[in-house]
Amino acid sequence: MDEMGDHLGWPGVRCCFAHSRVDLPQPAQSESLHRAQLRPHVPSGRPSRYKRPLVSPAWRFCRLAGFARRERKCVPANRGSGFVRRLLARNDQAKTMIRKETMRLFVATVLLAVALSTARAADHPIVPEGAKVEKLWGEGSFTEGPAYGPGGCIFFSDIGNRIMKYDPASGATTVYREPSGRANGLDFDSQGRLIAAEGANTGGNRRVTRTERNGDITVLADKWNGKRFNSPNDLTVSKDGTIYFSDPRYAGAEPREIDRENVYRISPMGDVTALITDLTKPNGVLLSPDMKTLYVANSDPGKGQQLWAYAINADGTAGTRKMLHDFGKKRGIDGMCCDEEGNIYGAAGSGADGGVYVFSPAGKQLAFIPLPESPTNCVFGGKDRKTLYVTAGKSLYRIRLKIAGFAVFWPNED
Repeated sequence: MDEMGDHLGWPGVRCCFAHSRVDLPQPAQSESLHRAQLRPHVPSGRPSRYKRPLVSPAWRFCRLAGFARRERKCVPANRGSGFVRRLLARNDQAKTMIRKETMRLFVATVLLAVALSTARAADHPIVPEGAKVEKLWGEGSFTEGPAYGPGGCIFFSDIGNRIMKYDPASGATTVYREPSGRANGLDFDSQGRLIAAEGANTGGNRRVTRTERNGDITVLADKWNGKRFNSPNDLTVSKDGTIYFSDPRYAGAEPREIDRENVYRISPMGDVTALITDLTKPNGVLLSPDMKTLYVANSDPGKGQQLWAYAINADGTAGTRKMLHDFGKKRGIDGMCCDEEGNIYGAAGSGADGGVYVFSPAGKQLAFIPLPESPTNCVFGGKDRKTLYVTAGKSLYRIRLKIAGFAVFWPNED
């Protein structure tokens, strides 16, 4: 506890009280030293060891100690001389001012933090106020795998064994390819050709194909180490033409030739490699905008419903992994897309929990967009890339957002 001495006008006398200090000229050693110590009333035998501050709600004492003559006297502060009362008042005013300034600074800091937080939210909201989910089509069996394609159209799978095309200009939804080999996940390459993951079950081809511009079908991969795939599910295409796809098995009576459910890599030269082998049922796959991270959704009811991030090494192999989110017992992510800031949009959940979950690249949930049907996948589209299209249940939906989407290849919209 600091002390302050104030010159009182008496030779060799100082008044000392708690909390602040002012240096005064020191009297000569031969002079008698008198001190007025302003402290709560304590036993006179040990005043120098009493260090509590000047606080007494109803009564304060001024101890006058004349050390030269060994005089000690305790009197109420309000009965002291004028200079004592003035010093007490000055001390009270100083403490009151400090408290006020401290509170003012605290309030200003809180208000500034709130203002900055509000400004950041206003600058980059994901879902604009009043935005509504719009149903575009609802006559499917089980919709999946939307992709933004030529002419600004949305291509999506109806796992009743056909691929559909929605034209925003006319609002019409037509059949693009039938049968589709039970196509699921779709994407377009740099030349605007449709890449499809064809699954298992009735009519399923269990392969990855490319639909040429003239309508011909090119098989890119249907085996790994001479064995047929389980049921290619979702895929994504990188800038160099590498294709990543998942191969779980959810349905189909066909005999399994591969006893694991992996994520595979098809190189631009056509070589097939098992890239990720440590998940039980990999489903949705997505590349980050910088092509350095592959996001994989493990969707295994009862065993694991997580979102994982895998580093992609320079040689194309998978590096370290990190779990970004665990859905626990809820239905995990089926398909995904991302915006230009790298945020991940995952179609997940069912019932009241069904919708699009938005995560930062670090795994922090940023938003939730509820859907009336269980969502399966999503993609950005529109001329400004701010329309999110979502397949869910038997339908296709869309909603306008404030952030533009990311795609490796934006198609020609003419």
